[in-house]
Amino acid sequence: MTLDANVDVDVDVDAARRARLRARLGLESDAPASDAGEGDAGVDALEAGEEEEDATTQRALVERRLRKMKELRKMYRDQYWRLLDALRTKHRRFEVRRGHAGSRDAEEKANARREAAGEAAACGDDGCDERPMACAKFCFRHILKDETQILYVAGSDGAPRMRES
Repeated sequence: MTLDANVDVDVDVDAARRARLRARLGLESDAPASDAGEGDAGVDALEAGEEEEDATTQRALVERRLRKMKELRKMYRDQYWRLLDALRTKHRRFEVRRGHAGSRDAEEKANARREAAGEAAACGDDGCDERPMACAKFCFRHILKDETQILYVAGSDGAPRMRES
């Protein structure tokens, strides 16, 4: 067999593969499958061997995809737990800053206790719902509006800063 004959057989095999694929997918082929010509008997013999190779290749492909899907599922599961842990940490920080540290009724109890002691349950600034600082009428953002406090001064950006001794 010459090089040209090998090329013809390869082209015939490729054409047959494309025709089979089009038939499986229900697409119309550009040229009828019978245009393969003289190499049809050789193509049929090669197709029988190819189907066995395709089966093993298909099995290997399915196994590889299954393995990759399991790896991906494990990665997503790990990511989910990392994000959940980060959310719990941020939520805990939020609760501590708000002053109720995790208990659902703790904020309401703290507000009731402050009101019983004569302290404000919310910041004294209009429109601010933040919890006031201990022994003060204002939250940290508005503490400079409290004329009786002496611990904080305005920083260069206008935000409250601790007074230096």
